[in-house]
Amino acid sequence: MLRRTIQALFDLLRYLVAKIHGRGLLEYKELARIAKEKGLVQDPRLASTLTELAGYRNRLIHFYDEVTDEELHDIVQNELRDLEDIAEELRQAAVRAVQFDKI
Repeated sequence: MLRRTIQALFDLLRYLVAKIHGRGLLEYKELARIAKEKGLVQDPRLASTLTELAGYRNRLIHFYDEVTDEELHDIVQNELRDLEDIAEELRQAAVRAVQFDKI
């Protein structure tokens, strides 16, 4: 479920970047960079976390056999709030876009 959650955040981010800024990007770290640069994620700490999540998402997809149960447990216990906060930042970006007829 962690991978799906991260993927959902990046799917939403891809949609926002395409609709608001007219850029169709496929690379996850590039999406994170644009989210920070364009203010879709305004909190600098969360923007940095989003970049880390891009790499972690790729690790979960391509190197899943290297991800340990302890690592996943630690993330679920200590870092889920960051995912919720990033989702809220993206929600706010979508609201701003709707207000300015970007979506």
